[in-house]
Amino acid sequence: MRTSMPVGPIGTALVLVVALAGAASGDLITNAGAIPNPFSPNGDGVFDETVVYYTLALEADVKLTVRNADLDSLDVLSIETEEPGQHSHAWDGTVDGSVPPDGDYYVRIEADPLGGPPETVDVPCTIDTQPPVIADLVIAPSRFSPDGDGVGDSLLVSFVLEEVEVADHTTVDVTNLDDELVASLLDETGVETVEVYWNGIDAIGEAAGDTLYVVDILARDAAGNATEDGALVDLDTSPPLLRAYIDPSEGAFVDTTSVITVAGRVYDRAGVVEMEISTNGETWEPLAFSDPDSLPIFRVRWEATVSCTTCAATGADETMTVRVRGRDGSPTASGQGYVNTETTSNPILTFDVVFDVEGPVHDQTVIADDDAIYRPGDTITIDTAWDEEGYGLTANFDDVDSQYDPANLDTTDYGTGAYRLRYTISSGSTIVTADEELVITVTDRFGRPAEADPVTVTVVPVSGTPSDLRVSENAFNPLAGTDDDVTITVGSDAGGIKVEIYNVAGSLVRKLDSEGEPSVTWNGENDGGEIVASGVYFLRIRTNVDDVIRKVAVVK
Repeated sequence: MRTSMPVGPIGTALVLVVALAGAASGDLITNAGAIPNPFSPNGDGVFDETVVYYTLALEADVKLTVRNADLDSLDVLSIETEEPGQHSHAWDGTVDGSVPPDGDYYVRIEADPLGGPPETVDVPCTIDTQPPVIADLVIAPSRFSPDGDGVGDSLLVSFVLEEVEVADHTTVDVTNLDDELVASLLDETGVETVEVYWNGIDAIGEAAGDTLYVVDILARDAAGNATEDGALVDLDTSPPLLRAYIDPSEGAFVDTTSVITVAGRVYDRAGVVEMEISTNGETWEPLAFSDPDSLPIFRVRWEATVSCTTCAATGADETMTVRVRGRDGSPTASGQGYVNTETTSNPILTFDVVFDVEGPVHDQTVIADDDAIYRPGDTITIDTAWDEEGYGLTANFDDVDSQYDPANLDTTDYGTGAYRLRYTISSGSTIVTADEELVITVTDRFGRPAEADPVTVTVVPVSGTPSDLRVSENAFNPLAGTDDDVTITVGSDAGGIKVEIYNVAGSLVRKLDSEGEPSVTWNGENDGGEIVASGVYFLRIRTNVDDVIRKVAVVK
């Protein structure tokens, strides 16, 4: 039963109603009241009991009884002798173990002091276990688009509170799906009719994102009884979300034929009502994706066939840029919903279609070393260029290395169709050959092979160490001065020295020529006159007698 007794506002504070009986007045019982009042002994943990309090001026025998509105005795709460001062007793709202009907009740305080007249005070207590009633609730539209076009720009929340009391507290909040507050639309007491709007702006004044939200209505009365209601709503200002079924490693639809089937999926909470495809960036064609009788569809798969117009005639590869867009069923001023563009939050879907009808096309292959004469232990470096990146490279060095080991083959893809191949001849190889042709083979993603133009190399034997070869240092500091430089010396029959200095990556850093003299010195500089970095370097020492490799360490 809803009562009409006026009470003050509630929140986290309790309601205090103090009523003193007029039937008996005196100074024995003062400051009598009950808190909270009204209360709701319904077991929900909010205001389930009330506390009756009072102050005694003298020691007295005190009896507390529960009485109905006619002051008929219903139950005894307490009988005991109490000292002067403040006292309190809790009433759990039951009479003989049961909760009586909602309504007005009293707790009678009867005090009989020693040596003084008795006194009686009746404290009113109201039981209210019925929550507020939310009626005629409207939350519309369930999907709205606050984009300022005058259609569906705001969300209406309206309802009526029946038998409202002045202390009834009502809130209307918007939360996200993680139950976090987004916007507060109402926070008032005593309202009977509510009509509020949400324009999609959050609590800090920024536009809320496109997603689902919860409108949460909470009405609570002075006794702590609460009623909740609400609905799930959709804020939608975005066109459909588009995806294509493309291998992430490719980034495009790729095939060896001149006709390719492209496919993907599309999703929109407002429903997908139309899709279009463009293969030239100018004209758009309808893209069939579902039965029109079943619209709107929220998640669909699309598929289309695109053809290469020049592949059959020329036999050449072609790359085509394809664009896909959709339209949803959101309310807009145009009545056309939201359509994907280049600048919308979900933009036009753009992807490439590669008609790879031709196998690998060779450009050129060259020996990258100064000459093509090698000895066991030397590294052969070959640069080769093709029409595309991503090819696999192989080569067979059986004819130049009697101990051919594929593990000694290293390939580098520079990402532009340029490749480098490096192979180190085994130091124990016994093959000697002149103008041997080496052929590099590449394979594309479809397993189609192609051979490069051959390059020729010559392998000569290692005949021994140049006469009286000496390297003055195996480690030196080029910053320490000329006394710490590396000097390479050979016998007078060697006919001079030519030295090539390589770093551990195989890059040439310096060339030295003794010009017929039996010795030459390296000061640690590269061909640009700069001191090289610390590390191990290889000295390729060539004379008219032989060609050998020595190591030296630069330590700074």
